[in-house]
Amino acid sequence: MAHFRVALTTGIVVTLPVILYQAVAFLVPALTSREKRVLLTAVLLLLLLFGAGVSFAWYVAFPMAMDFFARFATPQLSPYITVSEYLSFVTGLLLGFGLAFQLPLIVWVLGAFGIVTVRFLRSSRKYAVILIFIVAAIATPPDVISQVLMAVPLLGLYELGILLVAGTERRRRKQAEAEGA
Repeated sequence: MAHFRVALTTGIVVTLPVILYQAVAFLVPALTSREKRVLLTAVLLLLLLFGAGVSFAWYVAFPMAMDFFARFATPQLSPYITVSEYLSFVTGLLLGFGLAFQLPLIVWVLGAFGIVTVRFLRSSRKYAVILIFIVAAIATPPDVISQVLMAVPLLGLYELGILLVAGTERRRRKQAEAEGA
């Protein structure tokens, strides 16, 4: 099973740029120049945020989670980690963080389409905090350290999403004032 998991993960990682390029190439001819800029910005932001999430998971969350699990070892209780369990843990952690770091992009896109506003996002902050901790509990392996390590950056990314939506709303207002004058 470990060989299959490694092959599947490698296949997804290797083919993802081609799949992403094909999806963008399919959509671009039907878009206006403004929509093309938004799409390309969103794709670049998607890749950047996913890379940031995977990097954060690999360099910060993974070592802390492994240290947390290693602390349970005693002379009478030695850790027994199989390759399959290790790969499952690592891929789940990396994928969970990579996907979770897409939060600012999702918030920005929703704001760009007028689905959410800065006022709504700020007034819903307390619900967002609860939802972020629930998502962190579901998306990470069942240990408190990785859950907190996912939730804390997500709170910052939520605030970044609010700033992105505020910038979009400000640009939209300036554009409306310029057209009205």
